[in-house]
Amino acid sequence: MTGKIKGNVMNAKFVILIVDSKNIFDLMRPVLKKQLRSAQFIHCTSHQQAMDFVHSDQRAHLIFADWSLTGFTFVDEVRSDEENHNTPVIIMSEDVTKKQIVLNEIENKSTYFLSKPFLDKGLIKKLNKVLAQRERRRSTRIHPGKSYAVEFNIKDKGSFQSQLVDISITACLLRLPIENTREIGIYEQCLLDINIDEFTIKVMAELVRIGHDELRPGNKKSVLVVMNFIDTQLEHVTKLQLMIDELGLRW
Repeated sequence: MTGKIKGNVMNAKFVILIVDSKNIFDLMRPVLKKQLRSAQFIHCTSHQQAMDFVHSDQRAHLIFADWSLTGFTFVDEVRSDEENHNTPVIIMSEDVTKKQIVLNEIENKSTYFLSKPFLDKGLIKKLNKVLAQRERRRSTRIHPGKSYAVEFNIKDKGSFQSQLVDISITACLLRLPIENTREIGIYEQCLLDINIDEFTIKVMAELVRIGHDELRPGNKKSVLVVMNFIDTQLEHVTKLQLMIDELGLRW
């Protein structure tokens, strides 16, 4: 996946996988497209096609799956897949008795149930529930269990070492030696080199705030800086999202 995106990293195209008949897909697509104008739709009509998608190293941001076509096998594959293990899955079925069975068996907060047949209103309500959870995840700041160094490089000014305090999908908080603030300023753009365990990623960021190190009130040798992630390669966006999802489970 390549290409440039503008603005916040969450502006990457929203990919929706629908595993169901063509008739159902044709009913769902215009309703979902109206709510998510930049969405990309992928349609599978069989269990095997759906499995092929999961095994192809592609990532979906949301999956609708007809229970009669997919079943537990498909959901298990999604949850064990490196790219899609945190992807919300909406199970659809005409048999409402399956709802509690499915949700109890899977025991995953990112798995939902939608009874068929459904009205547009019901589909939108379920979509909004998933998007609300996604927004909460997006704004969640996670704190590392140990110290990690982050290097940021500013054109014509060199590189600086800092310590990661917390990170989210949209920004990170860094601890920086106070003497380095003479070299940088608000709205300075730089390339962050983040290395956390097995994750390595370089992302463009903009410094939006410099403040006292309130986490260490007696320490006058460091400051806290907020870096917003901006204008990065789409492949880096995906990698960053996967990293945050995984770290959120660990920390």
